[in-house]
Amino acid sequence: MENDCNIPNADDTQTYKLIAPGTKVSNYTVAERLGIGGIGEVYLAHDVELDRSVAIKFLKFTEMPDPKVVERFKSEAYTAAKLNHPNIVTVYEIGDFDDRPYVVQEFIDGEPLNMRVYPSGLSVPAFLSLAIQICDGLSEAHANRILHGDLKPSNILIDHNGRVKIIDLGISEDEHTSQFTDDQTITGTTAYMPPEQLKGLRVDERSDLFSLGVVLYEVLTLKHPFRQHTDNLTMNAIMQGTVTSISKVRSGVPAELEKIIMTMIDPSPENRPAAIVQIRSQLIAIMRDIQTNTGHKDVSSVSRQTSIAVLPFMNIGGGTHWEHFCQGISEEILVSLASVEGLRVTDRGKSFSLKNPSEDICTFGRDLNVEIVLKGSVRINQGRLIVSVQLVETQSGYQIWSKEYNRMLGDVFDIQDEIAESVVHSLKIVLGSNARKPVDQAPTNNVMAYDYFLRGRQYFHQRRKKSLQFAVSMLESAVDIDPNFAYGFALLAHCCSLLVHFYGDPRKSNLDRADKASQDALRLAPALGDAHAARGFVLWLLGDHENSDLAFKQARQLSPKNPEAYYLNARSHFQRGLFASAAKLFEKGCRVRDDHEARYFLAQTYASMGREAEARTAYVNALHIIERHVELHPDDARAITFGAVAYYRLDKPVSGLEWAQRALDADPTDAGIQYNVACLFALEGDQARAISCLKEAVKAGFAHRDWVMNDPDLRSLRSNPEFMSLNWRE
Repeated sequence: MENDCNIPNADDTQTYKLIAPGTKVSNYTVAERLGIGGIGEVYLAHDVELDRSVAIKFLKFTEMPDPKVVERFKSEAYTAAKLNHPNIVTVYEIGDFDDRPYVVQEFIDGEPLNMRVYPSGLSVPAFLSLAIQICDGLSEAHANRILHGDLKPSNILIDHNGRVKIIDLGISEDEHTSQFTDDQTITGTTAYMPPEQLKGLRVDERSDLFSLGVVLYEVLTLKHPFRQHTDNLTMNAIMQGTVTSISKVRSGVPAELEKIIMTMIDPSPENRPAAIVQIRSQLIAIMRDIQTNTGHKDVSSVSRQTSIAVLPFMNIGGGTHWEHFCQGISEEILVSLASVEGLRVTDRGKSFSLKNPSEDICTFGRDLNVEIVLKGSVRINQGRLIVSVQLVETQSGYQIWSKEYNRMLGDVFDIQDEIAESVVHSLKIVLGSNARKPVDQAPTNNVMAYDYFLRGRQYFHQRRKKSLQFAVSMLESAVDIDPNFAYGFALLAHCCSLLVHFYGDPRKSNLDRADKASQDALRLAPALGDAHAARGFVLWLLGDHENSDLAFKQARQLSPKNPEAYYLNARSHFQRGLFASAAKLFEKGCRVRDDHEARYFLAQTYASMGREAEARTAYVNALHIIERHVELHPDDARAITFGAVAYYRLDKPVSGLEWAQRALDADPTDAGIQYNVACLFALEGDQARAISCLKEAVKAGFAHRDWVMNDPDLRSLRSNPEFMSLNWRE
């Protein structure tokens, strides 16, 4: 293999006007020359202003530079500067120094692909990992109507983390044509050029696919498919498609992989794949087959649906006051992905339990029983939002897709939508070609309103009285700033309803707020599933059960994967003693989101129906999820009470009583905690302590008469006069 980096010999320095170490070029101090390419030479330099290493590529020095070469050099630089992707070297600046144009770009601490491969070669899985990353970078370029035009091993760098970085992209689409074109002769490296480029004909994406096919053949076999002793013989071999099959050069290569590469290097563009995304999807499928056949994946443990967990995005240097914003971005992406048919998305409580960013992502993903993890980071700097995201397979640790978005802060909604779309696009190999994420309207165009919304939602997830009150305050600010914020009104209604349901509202102020907010949400967005679910909750609390059921049904039709539309409707049916329909709704809700609360209440519903065997099985399933949840959220007293009752129901009274005391110690003034612990004491037969806790629950605002009368845990109290005399709310 030829070394296209071309480190010069000693006498080469006579050909070029070297730039001496220490030379100042704009904000950069030149350190040393790294190498020479086709029309440029590259220097390592220090960015004085930002304190970082950069690479500066200068046009080769000649006394009389060819204007066409200068134009080509600058054109390549301007073209590459349009791209921002983890697998493409980033261009920082373009300028002129001493009558020589230069390009400042990201410095890669690594080596070219050809140096990484030789002399020992790569295993097939390692080869696939690099090949998929190359496809990611080229896919981004092609999506922006940019070709590489000179793809070869020396233009593909591998950094010290094993990440691919493509350099020297350079052909941009003529804006007046529908194809990638260049009417003049296209320069490149002969051994990697497709026949149409060698003939000076029009080129398109398939031309890059040919060059990539040659690279992949060479990397996989350590033998170039076409190179002969002279350029003319090499060109003839390319034109004729004269190539030895991969299986004759290297054994153990999957037949499907050989087929893909051989199709890519077909001399006729019509016989090659139409787009890089097709190659990428096929490579991912081959990698999965290898993992399955070599025992790296327990197929029986994976759902027939593709499963994914969205981890909370890391806050990079933004201060703690931006934590909610970073988590909010990842949560919005999670919600969007949850609407995709064929994709099972782990609920927020589980996926957001990763506390340590350095934790092994693969181990964490396998603990969640998901095949794929989406992770990311967020930097906010002077009004700009920089979001980096990666899709990682949990079984292999291989990166499936990655991208960096650098936009204005106000573009956060577009970024969220693009990430969700890209994830679905990347997973089409397993979701099916028709899978797509519904494109939702941005929740608000006001970043300040969105900021308040995210803060409110973070408090909402804590589900405690004080946190719900904070949430209401934040959400009211959000809708005051943007009176058209339907999502904000829907969540505001939901929080107010929770305060009414669990903590009472003698003045009905929260119920009135919930009523108005839910109507505002529906008025602004009649097709928003969350708005109908919020309205259903309010109507339940108002006692309008018929219209409440209709609202929840409409919410499910609009958003089939909205767990609240099942869970809240199921609770309303349970409270009315409609156990059969409640059980069905809880069951469907658990399929949408495997939530510890839905699992617990499903078990309780079975118990209320006298289906003891099913109830016991359901309590076992619920306790398993509750234990995992409490392990990750040890301060969630409400979940601890569910575990306490589940332990007792499963003949583990000591553990049940220990967990009950743990919950009381954690939050003794919470109405729901007191009520749930009362249920445990009632099961224990300790009526005095049960009624004492119920009195505290009533005092704190909880105790719906119809719920209490249908709760199977309180059966032993219903003949107790003191129990019956408690001041239950209707």
